[in-house]
Amino acid sequence: MSNGMKQTELGEIPVEWDVVELIDVLELQRGFDLPVQHRIKGSYPLIASNGKIDNHNEWKVKGPTIVTGRSGTIGKVYFEENDCWPLNTTLYVKQMNGNFPRFLYFLLLDLDLKQYSTGTGVPTLNRNIVHKHKVALPPLPEQQKIAKILSTVDEKIAVIDEQLAKTTELKTGLMQRLLTKGIGHTEFKDSSLGEIPKGWEVHTFGDLFTLKHGYAFEGESFTQVKNEYLLLTPGNFHPDGGIKFVWRKQKYYTGFVPEAYVLATGSLIVAMTDLTQDCNILGSPAIIPDADFKFLHNQRLGLVELKNAQQLDIKFLYHTLNFKPYRKHMRATKTGTTVSHTSPKTIYSFVTSLPPLVEQHQIANILTTVDEKIQVLHDKKAHYQTLKRGLMQQLLTGKLRVSVAEDVILA
Repeated sequence: MSNGMKQTELGEIPVEWDVVELIDVLELQRGFDLPVQHRIKGSYPLIASNGKIDNHNEWKVKGPTIVTGRSGTIGKVYFEENDCWPLNTTLYVKQMNGNFPRFLYFLLLDLDLKQYSTGTGVPTLNRNIVHKHKVALPPLPEQQKIAKILSTVDEKIAVIDEQLAKTTELKTGLMQRLLTKGIGHTEFKDSSLGEIPKGWEVHTFGDLFTLKHGYAFEGESFTQVKNEYLLLTPGNFHPDGGIKFVWRKQKYYTGFVPEAYVLATGSLIVAMTDLTQDCNILGSPAIIPDADFKFLHNQRLGLVELKNAQQLDIKFLYHTLNFKPYRKHMRATKTGTTVSHTSPKTIYSFVTSLPPLVEQHQIANILTTVDEKIQVLHDKKAHYQTLKRGLMQQLLTGKLRVSVAEDVILA
């Protein structure tokens, strides 16, 4: 056994720590009903199971407190510094039993409360079951130090979120201006889309490209063990365009691979199916990046094949496929309820304005530069999120003591 550690039912923990039931640490209480018609604008946060939704003129719980979903959205945990009104779809921390509030927030965050949800239709969190969960509890001074370290990482993530919001807002404004007014134009003409720069043309997507369907790869050859072939699915598409990787769920392929369905670097693909509730993936584009594995062209993904590469820049098209009018068209024309679908015919019907090729290059370069800045911020955020998860796992079990963790943060 390590020095300064003791063996418990939760494994080795520091000798000064105790193993207790959660009810000995904090008490969860159901929130309060407040019908919409009785809500009056004020300064006190109204918190639902999915977070803050509004402000009210009265409060029910004195801050600071911690709120989590009781019904509907389960697993998210919110720290509220101020007096607030937790709604009846939530549980809030009624008693903290002399423990440090911020530490308790991270403790609940680490519990993965989803595992305690019950019910098939609308998931529900039973506080009595959660109260029986065993946790390792450090003395108050160490709680405060642990909370300070983890809060420092949260603050860094918050700064990045603010930078992301501002850069994304900048991109939205640039897209609106560049994709409708172009660069430096003083003469405009009327068109079916309204006023566009003189020298631009109006086309349907069907005039400009075709979509090749993907291949139905055999399900029995799917694996989560990384290999040469990565199987793209609609889940790999970012709502704002581009590819994202969820490595814990990522699919690879071990079966026969037709060479015609291996995607070349630089290829443009489109999501033809969307499982998200808000339908924010349907029609989303992605350009295949250079990587140390091969991307497979799966079914329900459309591969863009230009009719004339001297007429259309592939990166300009990528940004057009991220533009609000097209994405609105996708949502308005979708089929299906639980799973949304589109078709090549529907995509071909979209009408767009097209600058000359040289101007397309210029517009694409400007927007790609902003995208690169956004990606840097996303990568930075992912780094701190990974650091936070690792620190929580180590600090909340006593495997990493606070003095060492402080060195990690400062490094």
